[in-house]
Amino acid sequence: MSNDEGFESQFGKSDGGRHAPVVKKDIDTFELTRNEKNTVQQTKWALNCFTSWCQEKSISVDFMAITKERLNEVLRDFYGTVRNGKGENYGISSYISLRSGLNRHVSDPPLSLCWCLMKDSAFTSSNNVFVGVVKTLRRQGRDTTEHHPSISASDFNTIKSSLDPTKPEGLIRKVWFDVQLHFGRRGKEGNRQLTPASFSVFRDENGLKYASMTFNEETKNHKDPQERKKDSRRGYMYSLCPVASLEKYLSLLPSNAPALYLHPKRKWEMSDDIW
Repeated sequence: MSNDEGFESQFGKSDGGRHAPVVKKDIDTFELTRNEKNTVQQTKWALNCFTSWCQEKSISVDFMAITKERLNEVLRDFYGTVRNGKGENYGISSYISLRSGLNRHVSDPPLSLCWCLMKDSAFTSSNNVFVGVVKTLRRQGRDTTEHHPSISASDFNTIKSSLDPTKPEGLIRKVWFDVQLHFGRRGKEGNRQLTPASFSVFRDENGLKYASMTFNEETKNHKDPQERKKDSRRGYMYSLCPVASLEKYLSLLPSNAPALYLHPKRKWEMSDDIW
């Protein structure tokens, strides 16, 4: 069991009284869990880049003791001279992620400095350097996105043949593909939490079938539980093919299936009740 799973398994338990005991470690964990795992990894990456830069420049930074004024001086030089592993300038998105990651490091537990490296007036000059670098990178064309090449005709046929809903493996691939296409706003995150009860099939005012999620999936950037119009984030998947595949797949799952995606049977017959 991971630390997160152990923490969540204890969530809500009290020591006999009405309320749970106050444990600083648990409170800090609540504060940290607002960040996704990818965000935590990005924060570690940014800190590693900064630490490596400081070591190369023979600069010592103790975040528990450093003043805003001194950190601002260090960040001025860091923003202007940091380079990637190849000794080249970072792309704009990575460069922005560096500052965001460092900001989270100083504001999150265990430091919890309540500083904002992007808005506090004490960091105005370092942010001026940051903005200047971003503008320079844009003039150099470093803000362009490199897209993957289009899928070739032969690869497309391979993909199409692997999504054959008349076979167990093809059916689960087809359902996974459709779900990712219509509902996968967070990539593969959240797939393991899906169950057969995560989707319902409805008909719209024109009588067309569509599938929708039965709960509001948490997003990375909009986590206010009282936010209005949350239904708009559930997504929709219309007939004909996607809904038919989903309904077929759900009908062939065991009645007590604990998760949406299960390994198909190795030996099966078309007439089997469960694939």
